[in-house]
Amino acid sequence: MSASAEGAGTRTNLIWTEHPDAKLPIRGSEGAAGLDLYAIQDETVTERVTIVNTGIGVKIPKGHYGHVCPRSSLALKGVTVLAGVIDADYQGTVKVLLQSSMGDPIKLTKGDRIAQLVIIPVHMGKVQESTAPVVKTGRNVGGFGSTDNPHNETVTCRTDN
Repeated sequence: MSASAEGAGTRTNLIWTEHPDAKLPIRGSEGAAGLDLYAIQDETVTERVTIVNTGIGVKIPKGHYGHVCPRSSLALKGVTVLAGVIDADYQGTVKVLLQSSMGDPIKLTKGDRIAQLVIIPVHMGKVQESTAPVVKTGRNVGGFGSTDNPHNETVTCRTDN
């Protein structure tokens, strides 16, 4: 069976359940880009990374990747998704890495929507070694926060290490 089926301008995503409590992902609305992913068991998300099993498998079409994105309702509570790339050649169980940045544990219940899966085309061009560009962009090596820093002041990031 192929990774996708074309028809009427849409692509069919191949997704299967690997656990009896798994729910196939669905879009929350007709125009939603992401497919809602669900927890298959109760979990508590803390400041430590929590691996949440969705109980589903996916076959990402060649030339695409699956991007696991946060849900805004959980982001408002300080829960974010870590990592989040599902390669087209991965066909194992989809698990989501969640972490709370607010300090208080966040309880998830079996069946809760925990993240969104967006299938995105990706350029799979070859990497070719090159010399540094002679003509550099205006940003050059500005890095983090450089577009909000018109006076080229030093930008520092807070770390808790």
